[in-house]
Amino acid sequence: MLSLLKTRRGEWMARILVVDDDEVTRGIVAEFLSGQGHECTLAKSVAQACVHLRRQRFDLTISDFNMPSRNGLELLRQVVRNWPDNSFILISGQTTSRLRRKALALGAVACVAKPFKLQDLLDCVEYALQARYSLRSGQRTIILRRPEDTRNAVTPAFS
Repeated sequence: MLSLLKTRRGEWMARILVVDDDEVTRGIVAEFLSGQGHECTLAKSVAQACVHLRRQRFDLTISDFNMPSRNGLELLRQVVRNWPDNSFILISGQTTSRLRRKALALGAVACVAKPFKLQDLLDCVEYALQARYSLRSGQRTIILRRPEDTRNAVTPAFS
């Protein structure tokens, strides 16, 4: 059963897991996305994220790359292997073209560089949810969206 719902205004609502060791970033992202109608659960580490993932179904995981003990790419690998219905967005203050390519190759929907605009993150979230819904419902849609930021702060996967 899909936990993904569409509101009356046509917006996507989802269960989102926000993973970041920085409490401020984690809180800002969750508060912003909750204000957009999403249900957010917070985790401060990969280990804590895995506990949440085992207990509840999520539509999307948004994870920082650089965290103590294990990083966001390790979480991405686990999500792809164990929870393939869960889309993934990687955020990082160390975003390089190599990291973006690796994250997208492993299955991330987008890689977002810190600092980012909340609207840019929301665009990636909406893209991830649309792509997930289209795949789950058997629709074949092609979503083409290029980042407007010339610094490539937001790099979504293109289908």
